[in-house]
Parts: sequence; C-alpha cells; structure tokens
Amino acid sequence: MFLHGYDDNTLELCFGAQDKNRNFITKLMKNANTVSDNGIEGLSKIANSGKITPEIIQNYTHVVYRNRLEILYGYRNMQERSTKEEYLKTLEFYKDIIQNANKYYDMVLVDLDKKLNNDIIRQILKISDVLVYNIEQKMNMINEFLKMREELDSQSKNKIVLNVGNFDENSKYTIKNISRYAGIRRDLTVIPYNTLFFEAASEEAVADLFLKIINVSEADKNSKFIKQVKETVEKIIYKMQEVQMKM
Repeated sequence: MFLHGYDDNTLELCFGAQDKNRNFITKLMKNANTVSDNGIEGLSKIANSGKITPEIIQNYTHVVYRNRLEILYGYRNMQERSTKEEYLKTLEFYKDIIQNANKYYDMVLVDLDKKLNNDIIRQILKISDVLVYNIEQKMNMINEFLKMREELDSQSKNKIVLNVGNFDENSKYTIKNISRYAGIRRDLTVIPYNTLFFEAASEEAVADLFLKIINVSEADKNSKFIKQVKETVEKIIYKMQEVQMKM
C-alpha cells in the first residue's frame, strides 16, 4: 500500500484520482455523505474515534492492481471544506494508521512529505524498515541528502537506499562519482529517464504502462528502463530483509 502527503497530486496523476467516479457512486447511494471523505481525510476521522482496524483501511484506498497495489491518497487542499489546519490535526494519527496498515498489507510504502513536522518524520522513520531517498543528478540534491543523513541516528542511517531518478548516463554525475562523493556503494540505485514513463506519469496511465512493457524483449528501447526498475525493487526488498534480520 502507498500513503502519500498533503496537497500533492503526484500519485493521482500517475495512477488515477480516487474520486474519479464519485458523481456516479453518489447517485447510487442513499446517503451521499458516506463517500464525501476518502483517503487519509476519512481514515483520520476513524482513527480519531479510536475505531481504526487494519481491515478497515482498504475501504479508503484506491485500487491500482487488485490484491496487489492500493493507494491511500493524502490530505488535499479542497477549499470548500478541507484546510491546512484540519490537516495538521490528523498528523498525530499517521503513525497509528501506518502501523495498522502494516498488519494488513505485506508492504507499506510511505511517500514522506518533507513539510511534515520533524517529530512526525522521526516517528515514521523509526518504525520504517527501509528509507528510500530520491534525488536527481544535481549537486544541491546530493548535498541535501548528505545533510539529512547526518541528522539521522545510527540505526536509521543503516536503513538508507539512495535512488537517483531521471538518470542520464552521459552526465558527469555518474553512479561511480555519486557513490564516491556520498560514500555509498551497495545501497545505491538508479532509474533512467524514460519517455513513456514520463508521459504516463502525467496521464494517469502508469499502471497500464507497466502491464504493457513489463516483459519487453532486450531489443526494445524500453528494456533498460524496465531492467533498472526491477533491479531497484530487488535491492529495496533485499535491504528490507537485511534490516529485519538484524532486529
């Protein structure tokens, strides 16, 4: 399951908005209010009432691949009823929601909002098995990562996987150079720039794209992208298993 942050529609653009068919659903239901709250907004109210259970979380998610991948959308700034102040009140329930989701799903991925309160961030990092930090081939991003890493405790530092997105093999910021500069060898992954993925990520078509190209031949121009995605996923899973064995 994916959970992502406040006022961020990145995952909606990639996989489709949760309330895409809300008007149709509303007409079928006697009480329209039952579908007015979705994602973290509705779930946080359940958590506030003390009635949250692992099983109930799926009722607030958007299904991408049935029984494989679901998304719990973050708090969005809808002017008619949702405010940032209201969002801030839900933060105290994030840890509880994540821990309950972990009891129901095999894996929970949290898109951590950098704007979150530092205490909330530390709570989530502490209960996480792996910390995937995403950057691009830019010196300021690499330095931001190094600064962030210095602020972590030793336990959290050992959970890090550094991922370089939109990777350009012609850049002077090669894997070797980034590895040397950041002091990371094994726990460094890359996702190369891919035109089809770039377009799909803005057209709610990422799920369909991967179904179409997941088994392309090595001769296909997208094979390198798929290979790197697979290697990245495998490294993250291996890191997770490694951390869990040490606990």
